[in-house]
Amino acid sequence: MGNMLNQAEAYLRNTLINTNVVEQCVNHGVSKVVAMGTIAMYPEPSPRLPLREEDLWQGPPYFAEYGYANAKRGMVAHLEACRQSYNTRYAVAISTNLFGPNDRFNTATGHVVPSLVRKFFEAKARDEHVYVWGDGTQERDFLYVEDAALGLRVIMEQLTGLVNLASGVNRTIRDVVSVLEEHVGMRGRVQWDTSKPRGQERRTFDVSVLTSAGFSAQYHFDAALRTTYDWYAANAADARD
Repeated sequence: MGNMLNQAEAYLRNTLINTNVVEQCVNHGVSKVVAMGTIAMYPEPSPRLPLREEDLWQGPPYFAEYGYANAKRGMVAHLEACRQSYNTRYAVAISTNLFGPNDRFNTATGHVVPSLVRKFFEAKARDEHVYVWGDGTQERDFLYVEDAALGLRVIMEQLTGLVNLASGVNRTIRDVVSVLEEHVGMRGRVQWDTSKPRGQERRTFDVSVLTSAGFSAQYHFDAALRTTYDWYAANAADARD
């Protein structure tokens, strides 16, 4: 909902950040720019699954991510123009859904995992039910932040151009909820709100470019999710919103 309600702001802020950083990298002779993209840049509907890097420009992005996604697409175009004009070397990590400690845990505008972590924490503290948007059948590829850091280092040291930064494994929202239910002790306390937006149904990503350079995820999703919840529970008063 955060992106849906702030399309113009998302476009403007990201365009300014991307453009200014890339410009200064070029002006100061940075040997290689490694930029953070997003799977939101991919077209909807998907031209195929799993999505490969060359599919990026095969149609407009998902309407709910329009401003943010097009700002990131503009960054890719800018970097490619700099490569053609100035021989700038670059790589763009097309990042999947990341999660972990120190995230923004906002239930209204945040991403799905940190939002659910906070919902479970607050429902547990208040002895209430947890309300989750949709029916839980939507599939997502989640990557723990420590694995994302490892992947970015591989991209920085070995790869150029567009690179999918993902686990290569899909999980449903129900899978995420199930882990949290068990970990927090909230079995039977979840209610699904099918009146709310479901988001995209399913996206999978071809990670062969990244794995060909030696990357493999080191953290099991369930354990990483439990670690994230425990971090938030210990730092809820100071965690970013």
